Amino acid sequence: MAERVDTTRELLQALLDHFWEARRKRTAREPKLYPAGYLISYTALIQRAGLALEARRLGSQLAEISHLCNLKGWPPLAALVVRQDVGQPGVGYFRRPGSPKIDLVMDEHLRGWETDARACIDFDQLPRRAPALTVRTGTVPSLRS
Repeated sequence: MAERVDTTRELLQALLDHFWEARRKRTAREPKLYPAGYLISYTALIQRAGLALEARRLGSQLAEISHLCNLKGWPPLAALVVRQDVGQPGVGYFRRPGSPKIDLVMDEHLRGWETDARACIDFDQLPRRAPALTVRTGTVPSLRS
């Protein structure tokens, strides 16, 4: 369980590093600018974090990152992670607890994702360092007090 928390924190830190690098470069704040903008591919995120994972196995960690963002009052940073081939998130991004199963991404899903990505890009209160995380048995990682 501690390994999963470490992996989630490393991915979150890699996302924050990518965000602040784009901000430092004064990258245009447009979610459709991939790969030169704020968006990062699943593979590039894994490489940036220095992890040995398969891109298709990031779903649970990205869901945990979105949960942590919600706890902190941040937009869902997972919206910045996209498929390298199409520059938009995989179908797993659109699967929410309690919502119907999604097998095909529709325009309405993409509009919601663009709203999330734009909220991330425009948010000016992200930290430069990922917060410490802890795990309670049977739960997703949470912020350490």
